[in-house]
Amino acid sequence: MYRIRYLLIATALAITSVVTAQKANAEQLIWLDGYIAEAQSASPGSLSIDVSSLSTGLHWITFSEKNEAGVWSAPLTKVFLVPYKGTEGKSIVEHEYWIDDQITARVNQGHQPSTIDVKDLAPGFHTLTIRVKDNYGAWSSQITKHFIVPENRLVLEDKRIVEHQYWLDGRMEASVAQGQVPSAIDVSTLAPGIHTLTIRIKDNDGMWSSHITKNFIVPENRLAVDNKQIVAHQYWIDGRMEASVTNNKVPSAIDVSTLAPGIHTL
Repeated sequence: MYRIRYLLIATALAITSVVTAQKANAEQLIWLDGYIAEAQSASPGSLSIDVSSLSTGLHWITFSEKNEAGVWSAPLTKVFLVPYKGTEGKSIVEHEYWIDDQITARVNQGHQPSTIDVKDLAPGFHTLTIRVKDNYGAWSSQITKHFIVPENRLVLEDKRIVEHQYWLDGRMEASVAQGQVPSAIDVSTLAPGIHTLTIRIKDNDGMWSSHITKNFIVPENRLAVDNKQIVAHQYWIDGRMEASVTNNKVPSAIDVSTLAPGIHTL
């Protein structure tokens, strides 16, 4: 049994310093972990505390002293540690692990860990949690690590593209497969304006790539720039398009004599 004797001497001296110096201490009261009903009384300096029955970890001890006038001091509490059994003779006797937080499916490996078989796991991210037990029967804290199970693919040099697929404007249900070699895409039926083109490819292992989407513009079907010419001018004032004025090829002077003084728009 781990035993602490005279644990309280240093703390008792600290209490003495807070009691009025002119008055001698007549009695001492001490209790553990807040159990004042189990307090022990003794003359100052004559009490030892047996902590052999305490669990390992943090505990606290509380003191109060009475002077010759019969006045008790305010309680003073100190924290102390009951250490774990000495490390002498410690050894790991058991390894234990589980995958993806399934502690109910944990595997015991004895004192010597062995290789962990992950061949039945699905491709992707997984977690491995391990802990060990010593010869005193105490388990360590758990340690969790992430790992990846890669997809079972063909080696890189055997990979090849076997299919191209595309669709326009997000309409995947109207996708077009182009086989191994892509061909020109006909956009003649698309309305003028902005459109999107999404493409993906498939390899000989049957795996599709991620989608790639690009924007493009279908221009209006106008005459060639060489044949373009201005045939009319049109203007309106103050946003009144219904009162617009159309001139022929050559614009003419604009009469603003009827407008009120101030800011206007043309």
